[in-house]
Amino acid sequence: MSDKRRIFLLDRSSMQVAPLHGACAPFENCSVEHFDSFKTAKKGMEENPPAFMLVSWDLPDMDGLALLKHLGRKADTARIPVMLFTTDRPVDKIRQAMNLGARDVLGVPIDWNFLHRHLVRILDEVPSQPPGEYEDESDVEVLNRLDGVTRLTPLPEVAARVLAISEDPRSSAGQLAQIVQKDPVITANVLKLVNSAYYGYRRKISNIQQAIVVLGFDEVRNVSIAASLSQGLELSDSRLFNGREFWTHSLAVATIASELTKRNPELNADDAFIIGLLHDIGDVILDQHFHHLFEEILDDAESQKEHLALVEHKRLGVDHAEIGGVLARNWNLPVPIEKAILYHHEPWRADSWNHSVFVAHVSNLLAGFAGYGIRSNPSPESPHSTAFETLGLPANSLKEAWDSLELDLGSLKSIM
Repeated sequence: MSDKRRIFLLDRSSMQVAPLHGACAPFENCSVEHFDSFKTAKKGMEENPPAFMLVSWDLPDMDGLALLKHLGRKADTARIPVMLFTTDRPVDKIRQAMNLGARDVLGVPIDWNFLHRHLVRILDEVPSQPPGEYEDESDVEVLNRLDGVTRLTPLPEVAARVLAISEDPRSSAGQLAQIVQKDPVITANVLKLVNSAYYGYRRKISNIQQAIVVLGFDEVRNVSIAASLSQGLELSDSRLFNGREFWTHSLAVATIASELTKRNPELNADDAFIIGLLHDIGDVILDQHFHHLFEEILDDAESQKEHLALVEHKRLGVDHAEIGGVLARNWNLPVPIEKAILYHHEPWRADSWNHSVFVAHVSNLLAGFAGYGIRSNPSPESPHSTAFETLGLPANSLKEAWDSLELDLGSLKSIM
């Protein structure tokens, strides 16, 4: 057993044993071992620590938080990657678990493809045959390249630093100004944004400090991130995929998402804006690193009048939402943001606690309805049956939902 990488499943039931074996099968030298309690796993863990642990939150002798605290007390066990799973996931407990070092807290039924993506990074191995329906060697090659690209693509520096200070309650407007001013191109873009017709400020704003005073910390934070992303993640301009149109759409989704948070106290306005900006970030990766293949996918979507994500899945085995979710995790963005990007086309896969997924889903559809869609997606989907109710929107259609927001995006195209 010593030459094997041990994968521990801690669960009083054996239902997850077979699917975990399936998720681990593509990786070399892995063995799955099942324990029905922490006590039975403890001895084996101390003798030869596992490479990964998948743990039920509700073990008979220890809950998820207690287990993470116990492992964190010793250096040898603190390094073991742990993912919890449970049918009930209160937001406060999930945050505690992530703060204690959990890789993630999964819902039941477990998303095994999502778990597989975690294993790629935890085991530091890209398997030659990913799980699922991948028979063509070119599919495997593309997926392996995608894994490498998503690992190595950094979040643009200014965006990363602005996000970091915005998460620190001790941060100040002066710190925000300092970060933005160090990059003259980003500074120029931010001032272009805040002086655009969208904000409608009558006097010209000439510096970042003044912009913060006039528009506020949060607004300048958001436009700084938007400017950094559009500058740092450049896109090509082709017949079906236009960079300016893409970022205008993303900004429209971000604006709508922020407005939706005012209707639901469980939602975070800062997260909503980032979700809107990044919901289609996977297509940026495809355009930058797989340009010719992406153009073929765009042509197929247009000629077949199919949803872009469906065509991507047919050609690649993954779609832009899945790629974006992986990228968000590699950028260490909060779990609600990652899941919102990952599931914005499949909100029925969202956990009941994570309304951010429905914000991404509805905002994306509303942007298209309001005339801020993108040509690369000729066949948008319909809203999920419970989306409006989940977000507290008094609506039964996109038109009713849009009218209820009373948003004016008329000047938005002047921003990008």
